[in-house]
Amino acid sequence: MRVPMLALWAYPVPCAAAVNGAVLGEAGPDAPLVFPVSEGTYYVTLLPLVSGLCPVTSRLIFEDGRLYTSAKAYVWPDGVFEVEMRINAQAAPPAARLKGDMAAAFAFLEAVRAGNLQAARAYLAPALSEDLGDEEIRAFFGAFSECRAPIGGGDGVVGLADGGKNGTARVRPYRFLFENGLICDIFEL
Repeated sequence: MRVPMLALWAYPVPCAAAVNGAVLGEAGPDAPLVFPVSEGTYYVTLLPLVSGLCPVTSRLIFEDGRLYTSAKAYVWPDGVFEVEMRINAQAAPPAARLKGDMAAAFAFLEAVRAGNLQAARAYLAPALSEDLGDEEIRAFFGAFSECRAPIGGGDGVVGLADGGKNGTARVRPYRFLFENGLICDIFEL
């Protein structure tokens, strides 16, 4: 049996993260604090490690394998619950820091999400673009509200998050393969 894990991200600055009053470590915009969780209620407080910013606290409830929270949360299929907490609204989203192939995958998916399949095709290798019709692309990815990079980078993996219920969005992971900077294949994991 897999132990559920919580990955806590802090934006826009590194923070000391306290869970139920005990400091567990540091969370930040570049690396989450990851720890095991079980059923129950967790009060998570982020204490900014820079002056002039105030702490923020969220309540996370794990019940029957579900996460309930007022913070932005995602559930990956491998039992990882990802939670984003923000000290203020000025934080750059994780996708803004991507480079190279992953930036291309995110740009492709954002174009698909926006319904601009002509722009999306600019990121596909010619053979893949020719093989896929617009409806096939829409059907393959379905509806999603945003793209997520997995914890630790995930070498070509991008998660597509749905709109979420009770503050928690489900994530469907896809693997992108690249050739000469273009997407040459995509697999749903």
